[in-house]
Amino acid sequence: MQSGTSKERAVEQTKEAAYIVSCDAGGTMTDLFVVNPDGEFVVGKAATTPHQESIGYRESLEDAFTYWDIDLKKQAKQVIPNVIRAVYTGTAMLNAMIIRSGAKVGLIVNKGFEQTLMQTRAKEIVLGYGRTEVFHAVYRRRKEPYVPYRQIRGVTGRIDLRGNEVIPLYEHEARAAVEELLDEGVECLAICFMGSFANPVHEKRMAEIAKEILKKTGKDLPVLTSHEVSPYSKEVSRMNTLVVQAYAAESGRRQLLDIEKDLKNDGYKYPLQMVLAYGTVADIRWPRIVEATTSGPVGAIIGTKFLGDQIGEKNWVCSDVGGTSFDVGMVLNGRIALNREPEFQRMYLTVPMLDVRSIGAGAGTYIRLDENTNRIKLGPDSASGTPGPVAYDHGNLTPTIADCSILLGRLNPDNYLGGKVKLNVELSRRIFKEKIADPLGLDMYQAAEEIVDLLDVSMRQHVASVVSGYDPKDFVLIGFGGAGGLHLARYAGDLSAWKGVCTVPWAAGFSAFGCAAMDHAHRYGASRDLMLPNNPTEAARREVAEALNASWNAQAKDAIREFAGEGVSEEKLKFVPYVLMKYFGQIMDLEVTSPTGWLDSPADVSKLIAEFERVYRETYTQVGVAQGTPYQITRVGLVATADSRKPAIKKYKLEGKEPPEKARKPTRETFCYGEWMPTEIFDLDEIRPGNKIKGIAILEGPAYTLFIPPDTEVEMDQHKVIWLRKS
Repeated sequence: MQSGTSKERAVEQTKEAAYIVSCDAGGTMTDLFVVNPDGEFVVGKAATTPHQESIGYRESLEDAFTYWDIDLKKQAKQVIPNVIRAVYTGTAMLNAMIIRSGAKVGLIVNKGFEQTLMQTRAKEIVLGYGRTEVFHAVYRRRKEPYVPYRQIRGVTGRIDLRGNEVIPLYEHEARAAVEELLDEGVECLAICFMGSFANPVHEKRMAEIAKEILKKTGKDLPVLTSHEVSPYSKEVSRMNTLVVQAYAAESGRRQLLDIEKDLKNDGYKYPLQMVLAYGTVADIRWPRIVEATTSGPVGAIIGTKFLGDQIGEKNWVCSDVGGTSFDVGMVLNGRIALNREPEFQRMYLTVPMLDVRSIGAGAGTYIRLDENTNRIKLGPDSASGTPGPVAYDHGNLTPTIADCSILLGRLNPDNYLGGKVKLNVELSRRIFKEKIADPLGLDMYQAAEEIVDLLDVSMRQHVASVVSGYDPKDFVLIGFGGAGGLHLARYAGDLSAWKGVCTVPWAAGFSAFGCAAMDHAHRYGASRDLMLPNNPTEAARREVAEALNASWNAQAKDAIREFAGEGVSEEKLKFVPYVLMKYFGQIMDLEVTSPTGWLDSPADVSKLIAEFERVYRETYTQVGVAQGTPYQITRVGLVATADSRKPAIKKYKLEGKEPPEKARKPTRETFCYGEWMPTEIFDLDEIRPGNKIKGIAILEGPAYTLFIPPDTEVEMDQHKVIWLRKS
């Protein structure tokens, strides 16, 4: 925790404070990050409650305030009115997709394209499969579409990719389609026509017809159109995105509204905000809530960039070890790559998402033995927060990585979540011995260490795959997440191979920290196809400037209207226009921010081209520049941002190398390198800037444990960042 607040002052804070509260509800734990008026912050933790996320949220919020000696159960109506910003990212929409509990959707498409969801894109057939399944079709199963064929209707009409009407909309078919779907008992109508990204006239008319019929029948159903949800090309991905919005949005939104209602019952005055997949936040009533579906991992990478901006580091590899997954992303030259077509539930979406790559590896990862080979098999499934590891004693009898960390002495069973959760170590030991160690013919502790090493190798390989093509010497590797400190020193590999390897005391809630560091912003975009020759004439540049300015002006009007609905006035907004641009003939385009804002002259277009070439050289190399090749703009967009208060990374005075006496806790034995070793234990919250500690040692906090192997030492710097080095 980064908090210097005394117990006496905590009482006063309930009267005068202005808190920021941000939440990251993962698959296992719900982390709450709370910032006080001085920029000091604490982290609360509780098990995620997917059936009703407001429960886990409240429990984690109460846990956070205990670090300031505030009992939220008794003082909520004094504290919550002083919260000025609450941000949430969670799994509500994801859960609806996984357990298929979403709405019954009626889908209307162009006649002849009713099978699009079933046919999918070719690559979607193998999404989510490993090498064996990809190469052997017998192992593959087509995914079941979220909208079955009986709930899809085709209507004659066609707009081409340039926005021209080729075939008019057959309105009698449109009316029949709506009436038939209503007879099917659908709960939402979704409309996706080809070419609507270029000209939505048919979708708009189809929506009008649907609303007319709904009014006559007295039914109140959402009517969604693809050009409003996802105004981009690529028909299958756009249809997928629309289906996710229609199928899961409202069930997910209900969970968010429940959390907001719970806060407002205690006096919270503002709308709850949700994290969007491209690293900003918006009101939970944001119409394109589908943009929050894949937002889970993005808090961590935003937090990494924010920390880097504060301490002066531009190149990072961030690694998040949770209970369920291991997420890795990069910050390159202070920029985060954007994946404009991420994979989600074995399909592609046209939802821009910060580029974070995940594998199924975490503290809750199940450990099994293959029944045919008797070899260890890790995951990919997980115990998550419910029922949790065997040691939770909540009914799970399959060992997990967390059970191994407990058996090896690296996790303190008496201080798990600050002692709030009591662990049944004997049950964990018995089940692990019975199901893993004995069948392998290994000593129980040797087996546990080898399994942890196996996971660490898997994570190290995942990091290497993300960094592939770059020199690690140019990057700082930061590790966080509830289980990050237990594995960081090992999956980092050779510590000297990196520019630096580090973590932070608030690592357990680092993703929630990132959510608090996000801008209140909306992102707009639309597919366009604009060409510029190499060395374009003044007339060509002027024509492109007019086209781009027209798009930006329309998007700015949308932003002003939508922010007004969230209580933010126009004068508080800042607009950053951008384009997606590439050399003609290339597959991948790059996002380029306009260096002049709107383009007021042909010279400004030349500056935009120069900025594209600069970004291209930084992303690839000077050698890759395609000399003499025309330029192509594929998308035009705008980011509208309102200022918001964020946490502060303070600079502290360096103290001595020796940790203070109050930081020392009783030593205990830990199993490392095949033997039990006496290990120094330190209270993480009492470690001071300037302190150095040599392994073997453990820094132990209520929600985070940093394991320091024998060949490693750590040092806390003036920002309370903890650096790992070879000893």
